[in-house]
Amino acid sequence: MGSGVEPAPRMAALARQRGIHVTDAVAEALPFPDDRFALTAFITSLCFVTDPPRALAEASRVTRPGGSVLIAYLNLASAAGAHLAATQHEDPYFAHARLRTTTELRALLADADLAADGAQQVIAEAGQPPRVSSGADQGLFCVLRARVASTTKPPR
Repeated sequence: MGSGVEPAPRMAALARQRGIHVTDAVAEALPFPDDRFALTAFITSLCFVTDPPRALAEASRVTRPGGSVLIAYLNLASAAGAHLAATQHEDPYFAHARLRTTTELRALLADADLAADGAQQVIAEAGQPPRVSSGADQGLFCVLRARVASTTKPPR
């Protein structure tokens, strides 16, 4: 079973119904010991985090050396992402989201001493089924993967 962090009670309840062990916390202050997980993921959630650099530092802290930090996100640089950003004030779910480009997310990862080493995107073209391809330059839904250094992490 997976574990998750969720500060919103209704979303936490929904995750629990789906079999996820949920801890009431925020990404900027993870209540887990260092090197606890092999994989830490932000699934379309980093855009809602108040302090993304702190959240990524925490993700790195709780991910064991050689593990991965994943960011699944809606790409602002895509045509669909630009449209979503232009209309997000009309959508109560996205009204407070801070959509970012792949370049911006790579910079946030680098600031947390994480280097993106893989990217995938979903390409959706009219009349065609969606397909997954390498890169993160065209699709609305993208995933960046960064590996946590296998060397000893500096104390935090």
